[in-house]
Amino acid sequence: MRLSIHTGLAAAALTAFGAGTAHAQFITSITRPTFSLGPTQVYNVNTQTGVSSEIFDPRFSNPVVPASAPGFTGLAADEAGQRLFAITTNGTKSDLYSLDYATRTPTLLASLTRPSSTTGIVFDGLAYDTRRNVLYGTRVIGGSTGSEGLFTIDIATGATTLAFEYEPTSTSIFQIGGLDYDPTTDRIYLSDDDDTGGRNIFSMDPTSLSSGLSLVTAYPAGVTDIDGIGAGGGKL
Repeated sequence: MRLSIHTGLAAAALTAFGAGTAHAQFITSITRPTFSLGPTQVYNVNTQTGVSSEIFDPRFSNPVVPASAPGFTGLAADEAGQRLFAITTNGTKSDLYSLDYATRTPTLLASLTRPSSTTGIVFDGLAYDTRRNVLYGTRVIGGSTGSEGLFTIDIATGATTLAFEYEPTSTSIFQIGGLDYDPTTDRIYLSDDDDTGGRNIFSMDPTSLSSGLSLVTAYPAGVTDIDGIGAGGGKL
């Protein structure tokens, strides 16, 4: 039985969070199920020292961030806008927030909806293409309620569009939850926990999403569960 803590990740040069440091920072968040008493904080991780510093906890925010599984499941950095995009699971939908670098105040942007529908949808990871200003989300569980794939998100309305289907709803080949974009390589990176084809890190070309997934590397030996990834400067 898998009772893992889900982590949303974003890598960026966060000068506001990083207190003037010149190197890239690594932002991570923890999500817990309602039956757990575990943490839900968002941390800034110094990539040089490994030291983590808490910067936000959605349980105690003002305004309140309602959630059925407290914590942010996905994070993505918008450097130009000096904000983090963040999603939290709220019942049968994901709510999309903006978290300002300076004030660290969460602003609800929209509740995510399925393509061409007003019904909610739940995503596991976020990535923000800073070159094209496109926000992506990934959905781990497909089935009768829709496709498992990579989606684009309308930041203003929460409407989603299927950009690439990883697999038909009748199969179980992928379990892609981790997602990020690296402007240095201009690639989207994705982590797949499913062991059908081996647990792997993949990449996608945002200019040609129809080309599909390209294998980057297999998970390290013994690693079976990667809930989030951060990408920046050609590193994961």
